[in-house]
Amino acid sequence: NEESIEVKLNDSYYPTINIDTSYGVEHEFVNQKIKEAKSLVDALDMRKATLYKVGLMIVEYQYEFFKGGSIKPLTLQTLADEFGHNPSTISRAIANKYIACDRGVFTMKEFFTTAVDDDVSNAAIKEFLISLIKQENHVKPLSDMKLLTLIQDKFRVTMVRRTIAKYRKQLNIA
Repeated sequence: NEESIEVKLNDSYYPTINIDTSYGVEHEFVNQKIKEAKSLVDALDMRKATLYKVGLMIVEYQYEFFKGGSIKPLTLQTLADEFGHNPSTISRAIANKYIACDRGVFTMKEFFTTAVDDDVSNAAIKEFLISLIKQENHVKPLSDMKLLTLIQDKFRVTMVRRTIAKYRKQLNIA
């Protein structure tokens, strides 16, 4: 189905770990270490499952983005509430993790944006800002006030000029 999106983990980063207990050694020290090893394997499996669930949630919340639209507002707290976890747990799970899709490769953190209003994320505004600057006349570049007006007209939001300057700085745009 062309409308569905499949979420898969890159299993090459998650090798299968087996604990060989066939030696038949009955010793308290060995039994303790085997128990610790099994706990570690369980923790790794749990992290893998959490990462997969976060991937599914990102696709669900950001479905429009994957179909060519803009990134919607989404906070770590929103996902943490869904999972019954702490936002820091989600943050650690997605640290240095990426999503590859038809639109390119993105850090998982990029899908968590603050809301400018209920339907508009700062990521969508930054994307629009980049497109405006790519199209501007480089001899007479657009002022922050003009950029602000264009953004406010397109997204029907109220912002201040300072925010445009902040976004330009974050995007390394002079």
